[in-house]
Amino acid sequence: MVLLLAALLAMGCADVPARRGGRGAPPMEWAEGPFEVLDYQGKAEGAEIPSWAARALSGERQVDSAEAWYFAALGRGGSFRALEEWDAGFSPEQDFPLLAAERVILHVEALVPGGEALLGDTFPALIRAVHDEAYTGLSREGGFWARLRFPGEDETAAPREEWAFIILVTAERGAFMRSINAIFDRIYDDEEPDLSRAQRTAFRRMRDQFWEQF
Repeated sequence: MVLLLAALLAMGCADVPARRGGRGAPPMEWAEGPFEVLDYQGKAEGAEIPSWAARALSGERQVDSAEAWYFAALGRGGSFRALEEWDAGFSPEQDFPLLAAERVILHVEALVPGGEALLGDTFPALIRAVHDEAYTGLSREGGFWARLRFPGEDETAAPREEWAFIILVTAERGAFMRSINAIFDRIYDDEEPDLSRAQRTAFRRMRDQFWEQF
């Protein structure tokens, strides 16, 4: 998805930034395969990994509330200090648009399989607009770090270890919906003359269903 997002943002957008359990816990599963949590924030004090951090580490979407949508920013790498600096410099206002664009891509692809073809130029235009939007109603709700170990690529390769930093951000529902609905209006007005009848129908259907299970 990162490659898709980078491609969709390539036309005139900002660059895309590089982006449980205690002792004896079984390995967790990620898109890359199983991994172990070697250490994590609060482990020495006997704390458990927060459920939202466990979901982020496993690549699952966050559980939203009636008041807000929840997003998790994930930074990974070999340098704890570099990730600390990334964490300290994280700004919901500046960094949230990338999180929003990633989630919109996944949601549109679920609503409209083959969306790039069916939606025409409205699809990349939508993602660029979501990425460039200035959002309000954002809040940083939490932060967490963990030390992870991944098995070697084969029996002879050494395991790989890296740090993961996670930042939890909320977006107030009303403010976020107003922003996205305004984007829909602008894009349709701009792109509609060049769309085929099938593309106009697909866009309207996608918009009508957009907030279902977002």
